[in-house]
Amino acid sequence: MTVKETFPTTGGLLCFVLCLAAAFPAAARGIERSVAVSEGVGTVRLSDEKIALHLRTADAGLREVRVSTQDNVGCGLAARISQDGGTLTIGFERTGITMRWWCKPVVTVVMPAALDLAIEVDNVVADVGGRFRSVDVRSRASIIGFQGVAESFRLKSGVAIAKLNFASGIARDAVALDVGALLSEVVFDDAKAREPGIP
Repeated sequence: MTVKETFPTTGGLLCFVLCLAAAFPAAARGIERSVAVSEGVGTVRLSDEKIALHLRTADAGLREVRVSTQDNVGCGLAARISQDGGTLTIGFERTGITMRWWCKPVVTVVMPAALDLAIEVDNVVADVGGRFRSVDVRSRASIIGFQGVAESFRLKSGVAIAKLNFASGIARDAVALDVGALLSEVVFDDAKAREPGIP
């Protein structure tokens, strides 16, 4: 059942699909890092200026974060991963050509399930799926796709397009969309939230 819609149009959903496709181009090279997550960590935080993000949670029991970064020829993008108290932070360092029209960084993250996720990126296109405690996205401009289980979800952005498929267990008032200009579709449906590829 769709319970929230703002400006629901076929054109809007087509725009969402095209924007996601454009954000994940074929990349020239990739670098992968894996870091064990200590038992005291409860939050995974991503921070940057501009990225396209594909994020999934792992099967139960896996306590590591895997980060793969990709970019165009001549651009370098490396992940910086640090753990401080209860937060594991993923940031990024660029090398080589840094012109925005050429360098479009793509990041793939696999993180443990049932943790908090915080995304703090000025301009972000994100495809997020899996099992989380809370999800908190803060940006100036964002295109967000979410599919899975969460106890709470908050999106704070100046401008956003959001397509959100939640499992039915989340309370309706636990989903907060604080956005200046918003095109959204929010669905509470177990079948859609747990389609293939979502743990």
